[in-house]
Amino acid sequence: MFDAVILHGGGSKVRTDLKIKVWKLLSETDVIFGQGAARQLDSDNFRSWEVAGNSHVDQQFIASRAQLLSRDGNPVAPGFTPGLLGGRNSSDAASQVADAKRFTNAIAAGANPCDQPTYSDVPFYQVMAAALDHLALWVKDGKPPPIAPPIDATSVVPPAVMARDANGNSLGGGIRLAAIAVPLAMNSGQNTGPGFCWLYGSHVEFDQAKLAFLYPTHASYVAAVREVMEKNFKAGYILRPEADATIAAAEHSAVRRP
Repeated sequence: MFDAVILHGGGSKVRTDLKIKVWKLLSETDVIFGQGAARQLDSDNFRSWEVAGNSHVDQQFIASRAQLLSRDGNPVAPGFTPGLLGGRNSSDAASQVADAKRFTNAIAAGANPCDQPTYSDVPFYQVMAAALDHLALWVKDGKPPPIAPPIDATSVVPPAVMARDANGNSLGGGIRLAAIAVPLAMNSGQNTGPGFCWLYGSHVEFDQAKLAFLYPTHASYVAAVREVMEKNFKAGYILRPEADATIAAAEHSAVRRP
């Protein structure tokens, strides 16, 4: 017997007659590849949060996975990227095998097998931590979690078309952490290429000229990060430790220092 379930990225529309709490916690990738078309209204027993700019497999996921495998005696080869099959462009077994060969050959050569640099650095885990706390209160005390807006899209027919700014980042909507609201890079839930490249999203750092245009000074960058993270904390989308850690990281960063 379950009192509640959190679904990370999967499933079609949730039945409305369920008596348990069901929460969909979605990356931008998930919205693009099906969850945008499966959106439904929040209710007494259903929530859906979408994290703008995050990829289904992100930088924190890869780092944590490597640590776990190393701990368990299964170290990850340098440069390894999980996912040998499953390419969205593979329509048959032969094509999937060809995709797998392209993927593994690129890794063996020390190259990125995907068409863009991989792995968003928008920290999905920060939102997950808050969701778990809210879920416990929802079940035990009946306190409903906050509602979050969906990520802006011009079409939700898979693959959904996200509304994007001139830098390629999500234009609006969704839970917007500092990495997307005060960006130092293009972070997207999209990528193309063989294997599971479609799950890896993309991350392209801004050059110094772009940073200078966005943030006149180091202090202005830190102030913008602080404002965004305090807003997210007050909205209930993150916890205090994650807000403080992100602000501290901005304070100690080299962004726009003289």
